Amino acid sequence: MGTLLNKLLFERYYKIDFLFSFFFNFLLFTGIIISFPIKSLSQESSKIESNLSVLEMEMAEPNEHKQRVFVNEEKIIFWPQDKPVFFWLGTSSDDKAELFPLLHSGTMNKSGHWKPHSKDEVEKYRKEGLKLEISSNQFVRWLHFYNKKETTYRFLADGVPPVSIMKFESRKTFKDKRGVYYSGDTTASLTATDSNSGVNETYLSVNGKSFIPSKGIDFPEEGEYVLRHYAVDNVGHISKIAKNHFVIDKTAPKTSLKMINSSKNIFGPLSVLNIPSEDSLSGVKETFYRWNSGLFKKSVKSRVLFDDLKEGPNVLEFYSIDQVDNSEEFNKVTLRFDPNGPTVKSEVKGDSHLVGNNFILSSRSEIFLYAVDDLVEIESIDYSLNGLSYGKYKVSFRPPVQIGEFKMDFQAFDVIGNKSRLVSEKFRVDSKSPSTKLITEGPTYRRGPNVIWVNSNTKIALKSQDDISGVNSIFYKLDDKEDKLYINSFTISGEGRHTFQYFAFDNVNNKEVVTPVLIVVDDTPPEIEAAFNRGELSTEVVGQEKEIKVYPLFTSLFLNAVDNSSKLKHIRYSVNGSKMKKYNKALLLEKSGNYSVLAEAEDNLGNISKKK
Repeated sequence: MGTLLNKLLFERYYKIDFLFSFFFNFLLFTGIIISFPIKSLSQESSKIESNLSVLEMEMAEPNEHKQRVFVNEEKIIFWPQDKPVFFWLGTSSDDKAELFPLLHSGTMNKSGHWKPHSKDEVEKYRKEGLKLEISSNQFVRWLHFYNKKETTYRFLADGVPPVSIMKFESRKTFKDKRGVYYSGDTTASLTATDSNSGVNETYLSVNGKSFIPSKGIDFPEEGEYVLRHYAVDNVGHISKIAKNHFVIDKTAPKTSLKMINSSKNIFGPLSVLNIPSEDSLSGVKETFYRWNSGLFKKSVKSRVLFDDLKEGPNVLEFYSIDQVDNSEEFNKVTLRFDPNGPTVKSEVKGDSHLVGNNFILSSRSEIFLYAVDDLVEIESIDYSLNGLSYGKYKVSFRPPVQIGEFKMDFQAFDVIGNKSRLVSEKFRVDSKSPSTKLITEGPTYRRGPNVIWVNSNTKIALKSQDDISGVNSIFYKLDDKEDKLYINSFTISGEGRHTFQYFAFDNVNNKEVVTPVLIVVDDTPPEIEAAFNRGELSTEVVGQEKEIKVYPLFTSLFLNAVDNSSKLKHIRYSVNGSKMKKYNKALLLEKSGNYSVLAEAEDNLGNISKKK
């Protein structure tokens, strides 16, 4: 993954003097290498604070790796820095050569004199060997005593562990405060770098399981993963265990349709269409929708807009994608757009009457309100009377007033929020019955309001009046006969007493209280009676043997008449053919001679009797 940079920083020399048949000088040369680490995506992601629910598991420990000396193909020796070094002399470079340890150590001054170490120092070397202080090139130098030509022998001290690197390749990566999410096609490759002896093997543990040699992994199943990995170099050094915590998301979101103020698959202008989407892993990124195969639009706050949508069936398609671009298959549903409100009407059951534009009710009438919608159910009918809200209509009701006008406003709402037009209707209530009068045409005599005398020629008429709905019909009843509809005036032929009743109905069926009347038919005139205050003196025959009575001078004549029905109205008289006079007092006969008196009696109906 990265380029390792090595730099030799310093050298240290160790002079080792050996005395055999000639004098050797060895110079030990050491150095250090600094590497500049390169962060991979996996290293970066391992540092992200994650809110993912970490799997509760025991994490396997790394495998055991012992340190060892490594010789590569070029026969270069890589020595673990922590491992002590001992020098041996060999009879040849062959692997089977005899080896002899160099167990005597000391120092040599500039003049070439060698001074052995103390016994303690020698014993320490024999037990502990030489300690390599840095991880770098190490050299053993042979210095020719005479010509001063030197030869160096190189090996490498390796004290730096390798670095393992996990690299992810995916179509889409998403990172937020919860953690890191990869798409389902993700593969993870495991590599390592080592600045000295080289990488021996990389090891991987998946979700806490044992470490196994691995060069990478793919992910057939989605879910939460904890990958731990490390590398081992050729001298047995183990790198730090790196951890990657992430989620593989292979599943697309699921989007549903939620409708508010709707009925089954029918919605209206006040409906709310939501398409909420759920994604249990990386989360929903975007949701799209379209109407009738048009262009897809991005949903804002899960809302579906339907401006300018045509009335009737419409096809809605919608889908969502998550944060790693898993795309849901299109959801398709046919919905009916209904922008129309219900149709409303009122009905009056019971007594009513239409006069021009005036609709007249009785106080007994029942008012019913109806609403009809061809597609959805009715939610309510709201109504008010004379501006006062009565809430939602439930049952029929009677007019709010007994008499006079009232205004009714009502409006219906369906279950998807559409409302009908506001209907205003005016009514007039008539709870007052008609008033009927009995009218006579011809001789009539009244005594009080309910006793009437008529003769057989007197016409009886009934006239009714109703100021609001108007008179509908008049009925009357004579004696014990059935009620009869009054049409025209009539007469009563049977002389004597008759019970008579009458009443009327107006056009909203208000019935008048029955009015009873006693009608007396009287065709008989009064009977005239005459009387003198003195007795007759004699009789005389005059003319054709007609007798007349003779009374003394200053005799008074009294006139009277009797009528047992309509009673006497007055008496008139004429003396000897003179003009009729109203009789007020007795007639005084104060002159001698013949008297011819004509008496005429009239009752209150105009029935007249005469007597001479």
